[in-house]
Amino acid sequence: MSVPARRLVPALAALVVVLAPVVGNALGALAARSDDPRAHRAVATVLAHGPVTYPDENALVPYNGVVRAQWTDGEGRSHVGDLYLPERPDVGETRRIWIDRHGAPTAPPLDQDDLALVATLVLTLVGVAVGVVPRGVRERPW
Repeated sequence: MSVPARRLVPALAALVVVLAPVVGNALGALAARSDDPRAHRAVATVLAHGPVTYPDENALVPYNGVVRAQWTDGEGRSHVGDLYLPERPDVGETRRIWIDRHGAPTAPPLDQDDLALVATLVLTLVGVAVGVVPRGVRERPW
């Protein structure tokens, strides 16, 4: 490796590590905005418990979080369907759920802070690797 490259690689690695929080925050915000912006919360009322089932024939703990529930979407339309609600609420209880623009249950939207943290950690690790790996390869006896 040439002398200018030996000086440039650690400088670039340090720059990546220093800029990782800023870039990670921007990437987290971008990813969160790209998620379904029309997903919103709704209140589901438990109508009945689903059957207690076992995931397979060797399972000792039943899978019993499925309930029949009713909820209303953003346009006032009523929906009834099976939902997985942890802790198996009693009949008549309500739980907040996420629904998509059609009123179907969906996963919660991505959390911007979590995405920013992951992007920052990845960029930091890349910066550290760029700074450390060339030095280790250069100093390794062949």
